[in-house]
This record gives sequence, structure tokens and C-alpha cells, in this order.
Amino acid sequence: MVGRTFTVTAALIALFLAGTAAASCSSSSSPNGAPAAPGPDGGDDLDSGDGAALGDADSDADAARACTPFVPTPDEPHGPTGGDAIAKNRFTADSAHGTVTDTMTGVVYEAAPADELTYDEAACRCRDLRTAGASDWRLPSRFDLDGIVDYVKVIPAINGPAFDATLFPSAPIAAYWTSTLYASGNPAQVNLPYVLSLGDGRVDGASQTGQERSAAWCVRGGKAPPTPTRFTTTADTVTDTWTKLVWQRGSPAESQALDHDGAAAYCAALMLEGVGGYRIPDAKELQTIVAAGRHDPAVDTGIFPGTPSLLFHTNARYSAQPSDTWWFVDFTDGSAVPTTVFPSSGRKAEPVRCVRSLP
Repeated sequence: MVGRTFTVTAALIALFLAGTAAASCSSSSSPNGAPAAPGPDGGDDLDSGDGAALGDADSDADAARACTPFVPTPDEPHGPTGGDAIAKNRFTADSAHGTVTDTMTGVVYEAAPADELTYDEAACRCRDLRTAGASDWRLPSRFDLDGIVDYVKVIPAINGPAFDATLFPSAPIAAYWTSTLYASGNPAQVNLPYVLSLGDGRVDGASQTGQERSAAWCVRGGKAPPTPTRFTTTADTVTDTWTKLVWQRGSPAESQALDHDGAAAYCAALMLEGVGGYRIPDAKELQTIVAAGRHDPAVDTGIFPGTPSLLFHTNARYSAQPSDTWWFVDFTDGSAVPTTVFPSSGRKAEPVRCVRSLP
């Protein structure tokens, strides 16, 4: 597993963010991350529109209750990724409520995430967040967080103005918890989530959740899956009806040992079922076919048979390193990592799975 740096604190921190107030997790929180049920009047304790949360008579008792344990889930993307480079006009800030909305995906982000929480504390905070007139805040999926990563940008990997005190003025450069299930391959480690680093955009699995501390970025909204059936397959292709991508289905020998230039040439020349136009996928696209909770390989082998547990090429350079470092998706465990590929590095060639976009 690729190493990550986590900030450790000796005691639980209390979080009072500008424009938000999160009550401690109560026993009424559901184990799947849903918010607490409405009170007898049918309403939630929502804010009044100016970011100030309303309390209730049971707030002290609720604060004393322990967080309900949270179990990560096999999340999936619900639409196109929008590409590795982030368009600045995609996001709309609501400073009055302390939120930022991705107009492409419909995901709403709190403007000021919190740092240094255990996994249950992070999930608890999001489940009980009452701000911006909403009570359906949640811990983000891997794909929710990936939506704000700009794989073309140098550290920090957040859409430029969002981190420059315009959209996300208080976002720590840190690793962030996600709700997406990660399979470590170790039978002793179960129900672990993926963690996404907004230092550079890499995605990796947590080694533990009880003691490990990371940041929590609560989100809400997002688009529902457009159709009940996501993948349609033929002998040679897989069409993802949600992301609007057509994938090379198999992993033939000629696609297995290529440097970046060789992978680009192979995809450009590829014809499947009489159709060309294939290319190396970008970093976000390739991550959409990772099967959460699967390991060695981290893909549905019924849909993508013969997939080796290796690093697969993407077309994204790792901008914080020399030009011979690229982003790869590791189909051993589904992580996304930058890797240097040239002869002296010991990595001369890796496989590629080609893709094309639907018209």
C-alpha cells in the first residue's frame, strides 16, 4: 500500500466551522449513513438559512452518546467524470450557506471541511450535519471527492480558486475519508474505506479506521444512476451507460507490456468490432471501473475477464514530478498512484485498457 501521511492528535477535537454546526452522532442515526429521522413535527433541526444551526432540548444527551459505527459501501460513479482538468466555471459558491456546488455532478460540498477525525467520527459528523437548510449530508464517496481533484494541476490538487480562499478557503491539504469500500487482501482487515489525498490526488486504502485520523469533507446531493443497468457487454467491448464510455473488454497479450508511447500507439490503432477511436483513459475514467470491495483484481472479472492485478496506464502526467512520471491505477486493490516508468526505474512497461467516448 502506498504510504500516506496522517496527522495524529492526542484527543478528540471539537469542530465549530463558520456557517456550520454538527451535532454529535446519536443513536437515531442509521448504520448506512442516513440522517436521523425527523422529529414529531415532521421537520429536522435545520439551520435558519444563515448557517446557524438550531439546537433542541436533547442536544446535551445526544452529545453524550457514542457514534454509531459506519461501514463503507461499494459506491459507483453516477455519470461522466468531466475529465482530469477541472473547468473553473463548473463550481458555484454560496457564501451565505458555506457551500460549493458542482453544477456538472450536482454534488454540494461544505466549504470548510474538518481535519483529524477517526473514520466513525468523520461519518458521524457528516450524518448529523445540519446546515444550508439540509439534513442529508453524508461522507463522500471516492467519486464525489475525485470530482474536485485536478490531475493536471500541481499540488494542492484542488480546482485553483477553490483553494485560494474563494471556494474552499479552509480546506486542509490532507488525506480525506471516503465512504467507498476498500479490500485490503488481508482477512484481518475488513470494512476499510478508500482514502483520497488532496495533497496530490492519490487514492489508497486505509490500514485501520479506529486510530487512524484523516479529514472529513461532508457532501450532499449528486445525480442518481441514470438507468438500472450500468454495463452492457459484447465479446470485445464493455459499454458503461453511466459514464458514456466504451472499454476494451479483454486484456490481450499485446496490451500487457507497453511504455506510455507504446500504449498510446496501441490504443490509437485498435479496432474493435469495426470501430476505432480508442485512446489511453484519463486517470478519473480508469478509476470508474474499479470494483469497490474487490481485490486481486479490483475489477468485476465477469465484465472484464482476464484482468491482471497490475498497474494500468492513464494519460495523466504527475505534475509534481518529472515528465516521465504518470498516474496509474493499480488493479490489485484499485488505488490510484503516480509511478515513474523508464528503464532505470525498474518499470519499463505496464498494461493498458483502451477506451473511447460515446458520441
